[in-house]
Amino acid sequence: MLLKKINILLFLLVFAGSFCFSQNADSLRSELAKAKHDTTKCNILRQLVGSEQDDAIWPQYNDQLKSIAEKNLKKIKTDDPLYRFFLRALADAYDNLGYLADLEDDLVKARKYYEKSLAMFRQLNDKNSEASVLTGLGRIFQRQGKTEKALQNYNDVLEIYKGTHNQKGIGEALHYIGTISKYMGNIPKALECYTQSLKISESLGDDKGKAATMNNLAAIYSQQGDFLKAKEEYEKCYHLYAKAKSTSGMGTSLNNIGMMYDKLKQPDKAIQYYRRSIEKHRSIDNKDGIATCLNNIGFILSDKGELDSALSYLYQTLEIDQEINDVEDVASTEMSIANIMLRKNNIDEAVRLGEKSLKTSKDLGFPLRIRNAADVLAKAYAKKGDYKKAHEMQVLFKQMHDSINNENYRRASIKKSFEYIYDKKAAADSVKKVEERKVFDAQIRQEKIQRITLYVVISITAIFSVFMYNRFRVTRKQKAIIESQKEIVEEKQKEIMDSIRYAKRIQRSLLPLESTIEKTLKKLKV
Repeated sequence: MLLKKINILLFLLVFAGSFCFSQNADSLRSELAKAKHDTTKCNILRQLVGSEQDDAIWPQYNDQLKSIAEKNLKKIKTDDPLYRFFLRALADAYDNLGYLADLEDDLVKARKYYEKSLAMFRQLNDKNSEASVLTGLGRIFQRQGKTEKALQNYNDVLEIYKGTHNQKGIGEALHYIGTISKYMGNIPKALECYTQSLKISESLGDDKGKAATMNNLAAIYSQQGDFLKAKEEYEKCYHLYAKAKSTSGMGTSLNNIGMMYDKLKQPDKAIQYYRRSIEKHRSIDNKDGIATCLNNIGFILSDKGELDSALSYLYQTLEIDQEINDVEDVASTEMSIANIMLRKNNIDEAVRLGEKSLKTSKDLGFPLRIRNAADVLAKAYAKKGDYKKAHEMQVLFKQMHDSINNENYRRASIKKSFEYIYDKKAAADSVKKVEERKVFDAQIRQEKIQRITLYVVISITAIFSVFMYNRFRVTRKQKAIIESQKEIVEEKQKEIMDSIRYAKRIQRSLLPLESTIEKTLKKLKV
């Protein structure tokens, strides 16, 4: 009985190993065509959506997933065990639709789909999935200029991931909170979040996450005026993104390197990097990335005095920003165009665009954008002779400038950056920090042990699969040899029996009959 159970277990292991290693898009499509049950179809469609890289193909599988889930949810009761299964499938489908709409820059539709998905995951009490959708919604709010809502979402995400001990999720949430804090001018908070996020990315070996955080740290170097150091950090980011095969990340890094060359007074070199960045972004139809590069080229041409060419690039940028409903970038581009209009003495247009940009920037609560818009408006009002408004804008400019470049922020920024980058040993100087580090290390070790255990199980399964296959081949070969030898033996046996029968017939033909012998004996007696 025990041997039978072992054999069954080994068979299941071999089957599982074969299944894991042989599954690919083609086999999944084949299985989907043969699947008879909707639960099986949903599981296969989920895998197809996750494994398919082509954004023109996977949405088709997602539509099928959504259709099957909706059909079943209409006909089964909420207390049916399958209800939760199909509800999860539908939540996944809406989450995917939200991601797709975000990818296509339809932020209104993306938010609608994400909110539907969020409600379903909350009904299922799936915390990790809830956090993932909240992150997507946070990005939407951020791009729509709803900064406070975005920050609240990211803080909620951080608390959820802390509760589920999801280290990768915690790192991502800290990264997003740091980014919002940076734009709101809270540099110490931004650096604190980036530093914690970078530590987690390094501990997990997450090159893409590490690059994203380093990119933002480099932006702070740039904001503090250390352009050479920022360029070096952006170059490191590019190589990390290349290693992670992230086209979007590489495009962003190339753009950022170009910006640093511009700051270092090498405009031609900067344009080279901007054009390389545009190529990367166009290859994946990243409109936001394309708009950023066009905007930066416009800046350089403006600095060179080529104002008409600069306006051409900036209007292209504005058109894309409006198309994708990127409120923050619309405000920035309007301010840039207003600045050129001011130089061309088109004062009314400069004021109109400058006031639009200032209003949006105030709504967003971004000191950097407010400062830049106030600078343009102060000059425009002065040219119009409206010195009262010009003075108001100068005061606003000074306030925003001081809030960004305050020496306390600068010292805090440098201290925080160097504390991690150049002196990692200064991390735990108290019992509390030591205990926190122990808990963190224990979590990391546990995750590593789980990964190693998984790898060992998969390896053993694969090895046993190969062993069983080889045994099958040997057994089949031995059977063939035995069958062949059996045929030879049977043939020889037949030949021997035929020979015996033939000899017996000859013997019979040579010997006299018994009756003949008896007659002969009788004659001799007489």
